[in-house]
Amino acid sequence: KKFVPPAINLVRPLLEASRKYDVPAIAEWWEEQLMIRWKGVPASPDEIARPMECLAVASQFNLEKLARIALRELIKAPIADLKSDVTFESRMFMHLISLRANRVDWFETKFASFYATIPSINCNSSYYHDYMHKAVKVITRELYQEPSWKTINRHLSDWPVYCSHFQASQSLFNSWKGEIEALEAELPELPSHE
Repeated sequence: KKFVPPAINLVRPLLEASRKYDVPAIAEWWEEQLMIRWKGVPASPDEIARPMECLAVASQFNLEKLARIALRELIKAPIADLKSDVTFESRMFMHLISLRANRVDWFETKFASFYATIPSINCNSSYYHDYMHKAVKVITRELYQEPSWKTINRHLSDWPVYCSHFQASQSLFNSWKGEIEALEAELPELPSHE
């Protein structure tokens, strides 16, 4: 029989009862069912319909695997997905913000190494230099809103293809895809209990 997770507003009372009556099997079962559904496949937005709510519940009830999956999805999610009315542990929220900032830093380091090579490119086209300068600024700004491969990929199809330097730049960014996808598939660590 296919498992359909209960609505998030029903999960809290269920898990509170599990804790109150010392029946951890309920929480373990609920988390296990979600893990079976996500096993081996990065969760997609329709599988975690409300990742902030999942993270809040997972954090409150110490569901570590679910918390790590929700964090993974929220690191790369559009910033609008972080808006939520749920009661949330500030330590976990600050950890999420830190993880997102680290991801943006990672992307900025990649772009900085690329951007440093632009002046050395033997190209008489000032258009290339100007375009790349503007493109990197736009992409970097958008990465603050959504630090993911999707942000970069949205721009690659718009690039002019008549210049070999644009093609080389596009190839370089595409060469990052595997590295970025591996990074986005990693389950992040949970915050320490300090």
